[in-house]
Amino acid sequence: MPAFGAAVGRALALGSGNLVRERARYAGGSRRCVCLGESHPHRRFRGKRGRFARLLQHREFPLCRSRQPDFWAGCDRAGWVQFPVQIEPWILTVPRLWLLLAWLSFLPLAFGGTAGWAETADESELKAAYIYRFAQFTTWAEPPSGKFDFCVQGQHSVGEGLRKLRGKTVQGAPVHVVRVDSPEAAKTCHVLFLHPAKRSELVEWVSALAARTILLVSDSPDAFQENVTIVFAVEPNRVTFKINLSQARASGLFLSAQMLKLAQEIR
Repeated sequence: MPAFGAAVGRALALGSGNLVRERARYAGGSRRCVCLGESHPHRRFRGKRGRFARLLQHREFPLCRSRQPDFWAGCDRAGWVQFPVQIEPWILTVPRLWLLLAWLSFLPLAFGGTAGWAETADESELKAAYIYRFAQFTTWAEPPSGKFDFCVQGQHSVGEGLRKLRGKTVQGAPVHVVRVDSPEAAKTCHVLFLHPAKRSELVEWVSALAARTILLVSDSPDAFQENVTIVFAVEPNRVTFKINLSQARASGLFLSAQMLKLAQEIR
C-alpha cells in the first residue's frame, strides 16, 4: 500500500485486502463503538456516505474502540473486527481523529484528484501535499503579496509534486514553485524544502536564512537539531512530522493550533 493509503489505513484501521475477522472481546465482554465523534455503549453506528467515506472507498465509517486505550479497529456491520492495529497515543482521541481526517481528506484535493490519488501517490507527493498544508496553516509576519514562493533546494522529486499545485493559492497569493541552489537565491522564499547531502551543508543554509521569515521544512535526520522549523519523520507505512516551535516564533511565523496538535513532537 502506498504511503498515503497506508497512512489512512493505519490511522483509521480501514482499507482493502484480506480482513482479519475476530470478535472484539475485552475485560467484561463489553464493546464501545465510535463513529465520527458519536459514541454509545454496545452499539455500532452506520457512517455517513460523505466525502470521507468516498475518499476511503468505504461505504460506512465505523470505528470500534476497546476499553484498552491502545487498541483500535474498524468493525463491519456484523460486529466483526477488521484490521486490528496498534497506534501511538497521540492519535487516540476523537478530537485528534477529526483533525487527522480533515488533514488527510485535504491532501488528494490539493492535487485536484479523487480517491485514486491515495493509491498512486508516492512519498514525495505526500510530502509535497503536506508542505502545501503547512503553508495554509502558517501565518507570516508580513503577508505574501503578488505570489507565494515554494522553494526546493536543488533537484528533488518533492519539487515535481509541488508543481502539481499550479493554479492553487495560499492566503490569496498564487503558488509559484522555484528551484534554488544557494541560500542567497532563497531569501525571497516563503517556504523552503531542504534536503542537504551532508550536515555541514544544512548548517550553512539554516545559518544564512536564520534572520528571514521563511518556513524551513526538511526530511534530513539532522534537521531537528539544526533548528529547521518542520521536519518529516518517515516511518514504515506513514509520514509524520516534528515542529520546532521556538524557531518558528524566532522567524516571525505563527503556526496554527490544529497543526501543532498533529505534530509527533514539538520543541
